Amino acid sequence: MSAMDFMFTLDLVSPLLPGSGALWWARRLSWGLVLGALLITAWNRWGRRSRLPTRTLPQLLLLILICALCLLPGVWSPAYWLGLAFQMPSLMMLALALHALNLAFDAPARNAWAYAFRQQSPGGLLNTLTGVALVLSVLGWVLLFDVLAWWPVALYPLGFHGLTFLVVAALALLPWVLWGRQTHLAWLWVMAVLLVFELTRWPTGNVWSALLDPLLWVWCQLWLLRRWFKYLRG
Repeated sequence: MSAMDFMFTLDLVSPLLPGSGALWWARRLSWGLVLGALLITAWNRWGRRSRLPTRTLPQLLLLILICALCLLPGVWSPAYWLGLAFQMPSLMMLALALHALNLAFDAPARNAWAYAFRQQSPGGLLNTLTGVALVLSVLGWVLLFDVLAWWPVALYPLGFHGLTFLVVAALALLPWVLWGRQTHLAWLWVMAVLLVFELTRWPTGNVWSALLDPLLWVWCQLWLLRRWFKYLRG
């Protein structure tokens, strides 16, 4: 066994994997939160144009209804079909969903986020939400090529090892080293997700699954295309 093989077979933290019962609840409630965040965000975005009411109580009832529907058994649950297509939401996707719900229900937070989004930050593109989406998009392509066996080493299994987590956490700390308090909020989400993963090892015990899932990867592609077309239009 080579030194490199030994390093990557040494687990610094034993994976704490969720039980099957907890995983059933987590998968359905996670999809309920994500689907609810998508629908409520669309309600707030296009409801103003069509003069639909954007009151908090109806939206909260809609979120509860969606979560209840996702708890239905088998094919009756929207989470069943979303799980077939996109597996389980990553911790990063859940962070984005909770952030979207916070913006939907809290007007001051929504105004503060809109103001922060327009501010110029040091670091250029990388120190923005678009920069985080770009990093996650590249990670998604790297993992896709790993599935297609394009790399000499299988990268996804390395996500179960504690050493990989330390490397990823060190890279995630770089924006804070470079830009300090002017680091974009999106990088705070990355660190928060890594912290929750280290404490819980959710959702699968693999750090790549905590940072990215297929639906989030698709969202990153769409976000980057939207920003690119907006840049071309000037």
